[in-house]
Formats: sequence, C-alpha cells, structure tokens
Amino acid sequence: MPMKSVVRLGAIVIAFGAFAALWVAMYRDPPPISSYPPIAWPYRYSFVALVGAVALMRWLVGGLVVGEVSESRLPVAAVLLGPLVGTLIGVVVRWRGWGDPYSPALIVALSATASGLTFWAFLIRRRKSLRFDAALLLWPILVFVLAEMCAVTFRIEVAPEPPEMREVRGGKLRWRIAKDTNLSGRYDDAHLIPDAFDELVPVNLPKKTRIVALGTSSTYGQGLADPAHEAWPAALERDLPERYTVFNAGCGGYNSFQLLLYYQQVLVRLSPSVVVFYYGGNEAFGDEGKPVYARLQKLLDESKCESVECRLDVIRYGSPSRLGRLLSKGIERSILLDAYRQSLLNFIDQIRYAERRRTGKLSPVRLPPLPLEILGSLAEATEAGGTRLLLVPEVGRPNIFAGTGKKDGEQAAAREPDFMAQVAAEHPHVEYFDVRSIFSPEAANRLFIDTTHLTAEGSTRLARAIGEKLRSLGWIEDEKTPPGS
Repeated sequence: MPMKSVVRLGAIVIAFGAFAALWVAMYRDPPPISSYPPIAWPYRYSFVALVGAVALMRWLVGGLVVGEVSESRLPVAAVLLGPLVGTLIGVVVRWRGWGDPYSPALIVALSATASGLTFWAFLIRRRKSLRFDAALLLWPILVFVLAEMCAVTFRIEVAPEPPEMREVRGGKLRWRIAKDTNLSGRYDDAHLIPDAFDELVPVNLPKKTRIVALGTSSTYGQGLADPAHEAWPAALERDLPERYTVFNAGCGGYNSFQLLLYYQQVLVRLSPSVVVFYYGGNEAFGDEGKPVYARLQKLLDESKCESVECRLDVIRYGSPSRLGRLLSKGIERSILLDAYRQSLLNFIDQIRYAERRRTGKLSPVRLPPLPLEILGSLAEATEAGGTRLLLVPEVGRPNIFAGTGKKDGEQAAAREPDFMAQVAAEHPHVEYFDVRSIFSPEAANRLFIDTTHLTAEGSTRLARAIGEKLRSLGWIEDEKTPPGS
C-alpha cells in the first residue's frame, strides 16, 4: 500500500475516533437547554454525525478504495437520501402498526442504514476498479457501526430501565416477572419488598398491622396526579388507626393468574392480617402469562442456574444457555437490532391475533388454571397464613361491574363477581363486598377518570366504604379513646 494511502487511512481512523469520542461525551453529558424539547439536541447531533460520517466515507471510498475522490460523488447524495428513506420506513411501520416508528433512535438508525446501503451499491457498481475486494464484505459492518453511532445520542432522552422492566421481550405481555414473582429466588431471604411504586418496604414491622391492597391499575392509581397519595390504598390507610399500614400492590394490566402468583410468591412474606382484592375488568386478559410462566419454569430447570443473577438473566433473555444469553445481551444493546427484533415480534403477534380472530379462536380464558380455581387458590393461600380476604369486584362507569362492556373477554369479566361470591360462601375467612351502590351514576364524571380508573374523590369514596366494611366485620379495631380525654 502506498505511503500516501496509509497516511490518509490513518487520518480517517483518527477523525472517526474523534467523532466517536465526541458522541460518547455528548451521550454522558447532554446539554441542559430548557428552551428546546429533549429531542431537539439529539436530532442535531445525529444529523451532524450523519454528515460527518458521509464525508469520511466519501474519502474512504474515493481516496482509498476507488482511487479518485472525484469519482465518489454519489455518496454525497445519501446525506439527503438516507434520512428521507429512514423517515419513510418509519411512517410505513407506523401505518402498519409494526412497532414504534416515532422512536428517534430507530429513525436515525434507519436513515444511516439507507445511506450505507447507497454506498454499498456504489461500491458494487465500481467493483472492477476497487483496490481491495474485501471492502465489499466489510462495508455492511461499517454501515452497522455508523447506524449505531448516529442513534446512540437518543439514549439520553430515556431514563435507564431496571433489568426487571425488560424481561420477556416481544408481544404485549404486561408482566414484570422478575419483580412480581420469585422465579429468580430474589425474595428467599429478602428483608425488603418493593411496592407498586418500587419503594422498598420492610418485611417485618413489629408495631404495625399490615393490610395488602391487591389489584390492577385501579388499585395503583392510574391517571391520578399523585397515585402514591391519592389512590384508594393510601386513602384507606389515612382512614384507619395509626397502627395499620396499607401496602399498595396494584399492578396495571395484570390478570388474576399474575396477581395470584404475586401474592403466593412475594406478598405472602409480608404476613398481612387482611388482603383486599379489588379486581374484575382485567379478566379479559385471562390467559396472558400462563404459557410464558410454564416456559420460564422449564428454562430455569434446564439452565441449572443457582445464583439469583443467573436466573434473572434466564428470565430476561429467555435462554437456558450461556451463549444464547450473551447473544441476546448483544442484541439488546444495539438500538438497530433491538428495534428490528421488536418490530418483527409485534408484526408476528398481530398476524397471529388476526388469525385467531378470523377463526373464532379468541376465547379469553381457556388455559388452566381458570378464574374460579385462581380465586380458590388465593383463598387457600391467605387461609394458610392466617390472613382474612375481602373480595371486591372492580366497578366501572357509571356503577357496573368493570369489564362487562368489553367484547373480548366480556363473558369472563362478567362472571368474576359471581366467582368471588361463590368462593366467599365456601371459605369462612373470605368475605364478598359489592361496592356498586356507592358510585351514583349522577356523579360518574367526578368519580371516574375513564371507564374504570377512579379520580381522587372516587378513590376516597371507595376507601371509606372498604374501611367501614372492615370495621363491621371486626377485622379492624379502632384505637380506644383514653378515659378523661
């Protein structure tokens, strides 16, 4: 190789490394510009990255590989062609519902990929005059590096996700398995357990009597300005004597199967005196999680992992082999590959859903355990721990049982209150409480945010009714007023 080409190649490598260092610096310390939305600066950085990379590649293609800079004008057009193609792909993905095309990182990565493919087409067209045929093989790798480099600045707009938020990727599964089950063994000797807001709560509170509020997004406080203080579990705690504390175990999108495992494997360690189960509408998702849970149990057995960290990786990446987990970690760290993977999984999920709907096989609850069996298991789990159980069917606007107006899962959701009443009649420590009467249709706009989620006033009204019910059952003892006070 001529000395001139070596010097030129060295200069290109140094310039490319300087660009990479600049990107890392910008990724770690984004500029605090309050007059622009957080997305503005990453867009600018990525555009500069794309232009700079195109310029470098032009010199690389023209000066080193082809031999003439003037003969490599075509890649310059990719500065405009790349973003246009990437945006077009994003629009198509959005239109077809295959993924999250408005993700800036994905659009920029697609733009850079389109630009790189243009370069590759140029290389193939000029393959007769190439100095190094290996450039045709190496170019896709360089394109991939460019795409990742242009997209990495967008990571500053999203807070890092904890590992338990990202396991079981693909589809639309609403389940934080690593947090809300003990598959990994993380709670075997735990002294602290996270609540619905990921606040760590001591397992043992010697001077407190624990009540667990178990439910879905209505229990969490979805839609409220301050769910931790406005949701009905917080309002219930304020309504009770000081020695009682209420643990918010509301999990948005969970069905009864997921909530049962949450109680059996995690919440039971809190040794609550009372569990209030406010649930109903999410039984439309009755089969979600059942096949996944069985598959993860099998994968964990095959992996022979003993440490919590290893078992968490199996749950997160869905592979019993060390090599499979390493490959999955690599894909997850790549903006481009992870976005492609997620879009492909969503696309497959939609095709399967459309086929099930077309063939009439969209029955909401078909896999065991069935709703009545789940409620029976919850009753048995609470009885084994000496815990009383209050079953409260979830209410929807204006004052009907939640979920009865849905098409998919209508039958299962509508029968949930009947199952609750049946289980309460079969177990002495279980009570059934219908709260529809406290929600007047005239006040629906004040009490409901939407069809099922409660406003702060609605949450307070529900908490007051539950508190009065617990007192009437003798499950709550008010503190006696000292004589002479």
